[in-house]
Amino acid sequence: MTGLGQKLGTLITQAAGGKLILGLLLTHIAALVLGTSLVTSATYVILAVLCVPALVKLGALPIAAHLFVFHFGIIGTLTPPVSLAAYAAAGIADTNPISTGLTTFRMAMPGFIVPYMFVIHPALIGQGTFGQIIIASATAMAGVIGLSSAMEGYFKVLLKIWERIVIGAGGIMLIYPNTIVSLIGIVLILGTFAIMTLGGRFKVQLKQ
Repeated sequence: MTGLGQKLGTLITQAAGGKLILGLLLTHIAALVLGTSLVTSATYVILAVLCVPALVKLGALPIAAHLFVFHFGIIGTLTPPVSLAAYAAAGIADTNPISTGLTTFRMAMPGFIVPYMFVIHPALIGQGTFGQIIIASATAMAGVIGLSSAMEGYFKVLLKIWERIVIGAGGIMLIYPNTIVSLIGIVLILGTFAIMTLGGRFKVQLKQ
């Protein structure tokens, strides 16, 4: 009734001031709000019409912009306080919906970072040379594992607070599409694992 939907793309373009990252953040928020009450397909169709043209105008590849809004249309069903998917899962598992929603949100945290990265570095969605795609995919997968371990506080063993912080930072750096930053992330994670190994945290059990 307010006509906001028709103006949303223009508002995002104007508010972003030509900055793609800001445009992605605003689209992200819009996707999460719509995703709390609509099914993924409806959220995607609405955002594809209203927001994708704005992202393309700001410099995103069309395929990356479409996947971005589709991804956050899915994530919207996991985001508190509504968390429709988490409520459905809680009903099946007979658990508390609020705690299930918060756990789901924590476990899905890497999913809030990766879409930004594949818009900035389209090699993550197969747009680039073979070498770029392989390197970007490998570092991103390692980064997601590291960040997920940090969020859950567990990798083979329970992680200490400082281990979670360092591994989480390393995971984010691995996801970020930059060679130097990714190398720093590798050093942080492998260095932490080396300290844990020397401290006897990892115990290798040989099969008889």
